[in-house]
Amino acid sequence: MTPEDLYRLGIATLLRLISTPATVLDFGCGFGATLSLLASTEGVRVVGFDTSPKRTSELKATGKVVEDELGS
Repeated sequence: MTPEDLYRLGIATLLRLISTPATVLDFGCGFGATLSLLASTEGVRVVGFDTSPKRTSELKATGKVVEDELGS
């Protein structure tokens, strides 16, 4: 199993534990890989926080829900 397979398995497990509608907060979201996968699920709203303005601005451009950056 590749690292990507393990990651997707972890996301699938997480999705089984979420009751929708739900809001998922991701602290340290980076470029939003996890948020992107979770946001594709109906009834799941995602909010990401990161210390890097560059990362959150790129994530905002994709249309994902992102709040202001955390203090550095």
